[in-house]
Amino acid sequence: MDDDLERTARIAADPDAAVMTRVDALAHVVDVVSLGAGPIPDAIHAALAEAIDDLALVDAAISARHAGAVIAAVVLIGPQPQLASSRRRVVRRLVAAGGTGIALAGLAISIGDVASGVTLFVRDYRDSIVPRLDDWRLGSHALVGAWLAIVAEQPDDAALAILGALEASGASLDQLCAHAPDARRKDRLDQLRRALVAS
Repeated sequence: MDDDLERTARIAADPDAAVMTRVDALAHVVDVVSLGAGPIPDAIHAALAEAIDDLALVDAAISARHAGAVIAAVVLIGPQPQLASSRRRVVRRLVAAGGTGIALAGLAISIGDVASGVTLFVRDYRDSIVPRLDDWRLGSHALVGAWLAIVAEQPDDAALAILGALEASGASLDQLCAHAPDARRKDRLDQLRRALVAS
């Protein structure tokens, strides 16, 4: 990552820059960083944290259909204690604005909003997974398996709630869990399903 990317990150964090210029800068930085290997340089990490702490930028990004850039920035920054309040504010804003996707679902659960996280997981299942369950074109099985892996990594209460909500929505857990990506995740999902039956 070069000096140009650091300068772009500083633009995203600059409250005196035009807000849409900042949104574009944020989107560019998270695109580049997401494709990179290794840790995020401290200067870029700090600029991303400063940028998402500004709700005016967050709201502008949402309005400009760049909510995904904000979600990616929150994921890249990670759950740092000193940023916990900013993280909660931004995730709540994204959920309230109608944000979608499994990344936001996981973030909602991580800040303690399990109900919103479960709702987002079920919506993502309906929109992204159901069309692939009976579609055996190249990659479908892997995509469903990756989705299940994320479900399996959620805390017990959230994972149970997700599986329960999926079942209540008419999903076949037998069919779905058959796509578990590996033995460890399959064992975890089987354990959760037994706990669901027993509850």
